[in-house]
Amino acid sequence: MWEINLNLQIEGFLWSAVFGVAFCIVFDILNIISQNLNFSKPVIFFADIVYFTVVAFVSFCLFLAFCCGEIRAFIFVGEIIGFFLCKKTLSKIYTPIIFILLSLTKRLFLWVNRLIFKPFFHIFAKINKIVNKIRSKSEKRLEKI
Repeated sequence: MWEINLNLQIEGFLWSAVFGVAFCIVFDILNIISQNLNFSKPVIFFADIVYFTVVAFVSFCLFLAFCCGEIRAFIFVGEIIGFFLCKKTLSKIYTPIIFILLSLTKRLFLWVNRLIFKPFFHIFAKINKIVNKIRSKSEKRLEKI
């Protein structure tokens, strides 16, 4: 077994706590997006699978960086502490801000959508009426023949 000095263990613990905070922030952002945009359950399930796969890969990279690939408890403990400290403290601050920003972004896209695409819908609706009139007249002419 490799010996890891105390400084490297403390550094690994602190970095894992920082990554735990980052994992919490990404998790909250994905959660807010899924709540605000009303994704279906299969989409949320797939997003969770991707999230946990990325978290597992990053945790494995932490093990490689600080423990030569050996699984050590202080990395897990650091990630868990960082995640829950962020969830109980910082999350209450940035979650409403992200929610407001996402709502404003959603309103902006809807406004741009109305501004750009609504005229096209009116044009296509008029074209559709003309095509339907031509089709009905041609069907009447075909019935006469």
